[in-house]
Amino acid sequence: MDLTERKKQILKRVVEDYIAAAEPVGSKALAEEMGGSVSSATIRNEMAELTTLGFLLLTKEDAVLCARAGAAKHLADLCAVTSCPVRPETVEEQKCMADWILLPLLCRPEAAPLRDMAGVMAGGLYTGDTAPWQVFIHDGDDFGWAPGAAVSDTEKDAGETLFDPALLTFRYPYQRETTLPAKLTATQLKGRALDQEIAEDAYHTPYIRPLVQPKFRREKKGLTPAERGTATHLVLQYLDLQNLDVPGQVEKLRLEAKLTAEQAAAVDVPALRRFLESPLAEEMRQAETAAREYRFTVLMPARDYDPAAAEEDSILLQGVVDCWFETPEGITVVDFKTDFVQTEEDVAQHAELYRGQLAAYSLALERVLEKAVTRKALYFLQAGKTVEIS
Repeated sequence: MDLTERKKQILKRVVEDYIAAAEPVGSKALAEEMGGSVSSATIRNEMAELTTLGFLLLTKEDAVLCARAGAAKHLADLCAVTSCPVRPETVEEQKCMADWILLPLLCRPEAAPLRDMAGVMAGGLYTGDTAPWQVFIHDGDDFGWAPGAAVSDTEKDAGETLFDPALLTFRYPYQRETTLPAKLTATQLKGRALDQEIAEDAYHTPYIRPLVQPKFRREKKGLTPAERGTATHLVLQYLDLQNLDVPGQVEKLRLEAKLTAEQAAAVDVPALRRFLESPLAEEMRQAETAAREYRFTVLMPARDYDPAAAEEDSILLQGVVDCWFETPEGITVVDFKTDFVQTEEDVAQHAELYRGQLAAYSLALERVLEKAVTRKALYFLQAGKTVEIS
């Protein structure tokens, strides 16, 4: 392989410096010699390639090994199994890089401090002519901070104190910002207006969960209401709006492994049939463009969540819109709900809970699609009711 001019220049300087000082040559020193025209990182890469090609030899490495209590016994155990040369099976049994280094090191004459610590006698040491190792042992206490260190005379004369009592009354000036989430899901907005909880700074009594048996000890009694709702939403994701045969569609999803047998049995077929016969479903069928299970991620101003937030703050909003479709009037956002509602009053109360969630969906769609959301609707499957949210 032909060497580039830069490699030749680096190799020439390495050889000259090594002959002059008889010391390993580092990339930082070479970078200074070359007037900063080449960075030390680039020089290291070039030297690594020269080493691979056989022009240079790595002659020195530094290693710092740290040990806690029991170091002497561990060294004694290693001395008992090491040999010169170290057997491959012994190396294979070790559990960390430090032991790999210590095994051959303990066979060298320079490791006398380590063998003394282990309390073992030297025997069968390495007698080659390679460059000697340097072994140092330091006590960790030498590097610790001594509490109660004396105050210097200079500090005493200046009247300086080590503690300012005013620190006890310090208040972080951006405490309110610490309550703002960095990321928010639209579902988290359910049950309150966008700014209600923070704006009122309400105190919430901690909820104490009653003690119950672990889940694995409880007998499985079918799907939970939340799991049944998930199964119904899954069917709505794939539901063919032109096909009124809901049982056939559910069975098809089961055969395609999109639903488990238990989920298929829990799907509210009559409720889905009512939906397909509803005016809302007909609007979706006639829509110019429609999408279901539409995922989004947008960066929104924090003030949309908390009006008192700083103007430059932002929050990452993520969510999944059950359905949106486009008409000549604009975008309609639809959210399907499997809540247990029976009366008109129940429907109205539950609809109010989702106002913030639909507002977040509308905000996200307007930014992603760059079109106006002119209508927001909730469809309660159990009641078969469509509720418009203004």
